[in-house]
Amino acid sequence: MAEAVTTRLPRELLREIERLAKRERIDRSAEMRQLIELGLFEKKKKLLLEDYRSGKISLPEFARELKITLWEAVEILKKERVLAQYDISDFRRDLEALGI
Repeated sequence: MAEAVTTRLPRELLREIERLAKRERIDRSAEMRQLIELGLFEKKKKLLLEDYRSGKISLPEFARELKITLWEAVEILKKERVLAQYDISDFRRDLEALGI
């Protein structure tokens, strides 16, 4: 269930939100929800990329936390120029899991 939240925004920021809402033909509240969701996703992605780079989390954990598929996660890593944390032991484990 949605919950009402009150916040103060600078006038210029509110104007920008209203311009976007008008362009997309949606109301201001819907535009604000979309912007918050997008910002939340991007912030989580940034933090999770740091965790992935440092080896704190795996690729499946990265994908699960962002609620995306592994393929989408791989595409993000590629776009962000992050090297895969996948070594020969991971490869051998995957081969064993496949029965090869």
